[in-house]
Amino acid sequence: MNESSSSAIRFPGPFASLLLDCDGVMLDSNSLKTKAFRRIGLELGGPEISEALANYHRQHGGLSRFKKFTWLKTILPSLKATVEELALLYGAIVTEELAGIPETPGLRNLLEQCRRQSIPVFVVSGALETELMQTMTARGLAPYLQGIYGSPRNKMEIVETLLGQGAVQRPALFVGDSRYDCEVAAAFQFAMAFMTNYTEFEAYPQYCQEHGIEMIRDLRSLLPSPPVG
Repeated sequence: MNESSSSAIRFPGPFASLLLDCDGVMLDSNSLKTKAFRRIGLELGGPEISEALANYHRQHGGLSRFKKFTWLKTILPSLKATVEELALLYGAIVTEELAGIPETPGLRNLLEQCRRQSIPVFVVSGALETELMQTMTARGLAPYLQGIYGSPRNKMEIVETLLGQGAVQRPALFVGDSRYDCEVAAAFQFAMAFMTNYTEFEAYPQYCQEHGIEMIRDLRSLLPSPPVG
């Protein structure tokens, strides 16, 4: 299965719901988040810890900051700061720069298309839910969204709740950029589109090939092609 600028997934096609990850799918913010983890690691433990924390973050894309700082405390047992304090520090660093981070190409057009065709869109992210709501509201994206969900709940818990409430209807399409996103989609039998342009999951080509996952460069791949002539 090859990565392409035009997807074999036809959207809206049969889909009754659309789920979007935030970082690396809606916003070009993956490198900002990695930089924040690297900075905190450097301040707390020096260059080696900085690189270890950044690598752990990249390898566990889609998981919350709480999980990542819990891991940090296992390799820095002398660290006095709590996971909650570290999460607040991380949030403060990210919030400083997040407003200047661009949206990914095709996002607004895709959201407009979903609104025209009455397809509910849900943000399902590993980012902190309160920060997500602030970000989506500040950018004027909230009116397009049926729901905005993030940590401290993980994505499995969020999707299970939404299905149980009848908010998310199948067939559903999940667009993500991490291995964890693929695992969530598979667990709930959603179609999966793996967005490659901003991902930090280096092994994605082989992983997507092995699991039959459609790869797209960005959200423009899901939009209908303009008529020729």
